[in-house]
Amino acid sequence: MALADRTKNPLNIRFNENNDWIGQTGQDSGFSSFTNESFGYRAADRVLNSYGRSGVSTVRDTISRFAPPSENDTDNYIDFIAQRTGLNPDDQIDLSDQNTRATLLAAMAKMESNTDITPGELLTSIDIANAGR
Repeated sequence: MALADRTKNPLNIRFNENNDWIGQTGQDSGFSSFTNESFGYRAADRVLNSYGRSGVSTVRDTISRFAPPSENDTDNYIDFIAQRTGLNPDDQIDLSDQNTRATLLAAMAKMESNTDITPGELLTSIDIANAGR
C-alpha cells in the first residue's frame, strides 16, 4: 500500500510536532497520518492558506515552498500544476481564496499521490473534516 494511502494523507503533508492537526493520528515515515482523507485535505488547505498569509502569491512560489528542490523535481511539479490548472506559474494568485486553493490542491493531489479529486469534491471533503472536529 502506498504511503499516502496508508496515512490517509493524499498531499503528503510532512509531520511536524508543532502542528496538532485535527484528525491527525501520528506519523509514518515522516508524514502525518490522519483518520481519513478529509482531515488530510483540510491540513493541506491550511498549509496553503498560511503560505498566502506569509506573502506567497504565485504557483511557482507555492510549489517551490511545498515541494522544495532539495526533495523534489520542483520545476517538473510546477509545470504539471500549470498544465493541470491552466494557471501561469508566475501569475498572481490569491491563496486566501478557498476556490484557488482547491484548484491547486486537486492538481497537487494528482502529482503527490495520483489521487483524482475535483476542486469541488475537495472542498466538500474539507467541509466534512471541519464538521467532524
